Amino acid sequence: MLLTPVPLAVDWQEVSDQATVLGVFVALAVGTATTVVMIRQEMVTRKGQQLQSEHASAAAERAESAARLTEEYTRRVLRR
Repeated sequence: MLLTPVPLAVDWQEVSDQATVLGVFVALAVGTATTVVMIRQEMVTRKGQQLQSEHASAAAERAESAARLTEEYTRRVLRR
């Protein structure tokens, strides 16, 4: 009958090495995910700022147009 030897002690160095490797992979995954999320957030922020700028420009143009109309109306009233 063949018997396989049963280790009597745990090789803690090997367990430690495996845990270290796993920890490094987890840290890399978390770092990569964080970087991707930050890049996407930056893109969304820039797009939002661009939209705000466009809306502000449009509002300023409308205000200028309204001011011109008011000025023209005032001139007409004063000429009468």
